[in-house]
Amino acid sequence: MPNDRPPLPGLIGVPLSSMYSVAVRARNRRFDQGKGVYKSSIPVISVGNISVGGVGKTPMVQRIARTLLAHGHRPAIVLRGYKAGAGQMSDEEAEHRGALPDAIVIANPDRVAAAGALEMRDEATRPTCIILDDGFQHRRLGRALDLVLIDARRSPWDDAVLPAGWLREPPSSLSRADAVVLTHADLAQPVDLANLCSRIERTHGKPPIATMRHAWSGMLVESERGNGMSRETNDWLRGRRVAVCCAIGEPDQFLAMIETHGALIASRLVLRDHAQFDRAAIERIATGLDASSGDAIVCTAKDWPRLAPALPEGFAGSIAYPVVSMEAMSGGDEVDALVLRSAGTPPTQE
Repeated sequence: MPNDRPPLPGLIGVPLSSMYSVAVRARNRRFDQGKGVYKSSIPVISVGNISVGGVGKTPMVQRIARTLLAHGHRPAIVLRGYKAGAGQMSDEEAEHRGALPDAIVIANPDRVAAAGALEMRDEATRPTCIILDDGFQHRRLGRALDLVLIDARRSPWDDAVLPAGWLREPPSSLSRADAVVLTHADLAQPVDLANLCSRIERTHGKPPIATMRHAWSGMLVESERGNGMSRETNDWLRGRRVAVCCAIGEPDQFLAMIETHGALIASRLVLRDHAQFDRAAIERIATGLDASSGDAIVCTAKDWPRLAPALPEGFAGSIAYPVVSMEAMSGGDEVDALVLRSAGTPPTQE
């Protein structure tokens, strides 16, 4: 979640926000008429949102992919590949590949071209379904299902469109979604959750199909550099002194979860979303840890691919990150049924 301060203050941001809103409406009108929309021969399921900042798209995409895999599908995840360096994978691409070795993962800013390339594959490697990661605004690629995620703690009706606020689109855009899912629902006050559901129903036409929460299902730990990761329970954190290094959109919840599971945060390096880790800063943190006492560095799965190369030579401590999943509080079966219906029958079951 972005901070409460908008990208630009009111006197500057509000006029620019009005101009941005006009452009968004004009663009959406064109797509509503079907202009410039490519309809893939492979069913497309889009997971997106209407705001800037993390609402849980990555774990939701992975939840959908696992559902499809469990029912005989061969899903492909297509994403932009935000802030990938030359010849390198983006944070999200690396995270998807690590979590879903049986799924196809394609990073390409031109999602239409990515879909076209997947269509050209032979029968053995052609996906049966495409999951479009962060696709609500990427309307050039048609979709069989449009899922929109909303952070239950932050009502879009209390925000403004960029740059006066953090909305990519006004809440009225929810009317074109097929279904709305509330994330972080366990952290919202019941009265706020009820009010948000009512607003969504009035705008979207239906209440949210599901409420979800982020759950840590364990820790992946590298105890010795280069010797692979071991899966541990969350209790691995209990009583441990850790240094936290993260460059994510919402660090406060991550830090709180580490403390909830019993770790003592001895130091922290919190950077802006997707930022690169400075080797000198990481070396200072690593030097302050006592590996013989069980001290460790904790990051997120998204941070891991950027953090590992920045670690100093000879660092003997453990490095760990949580395995985060999207857990349904309500409506999980309804989401799964909608996903499977949209994906169609996999060839193995025809």
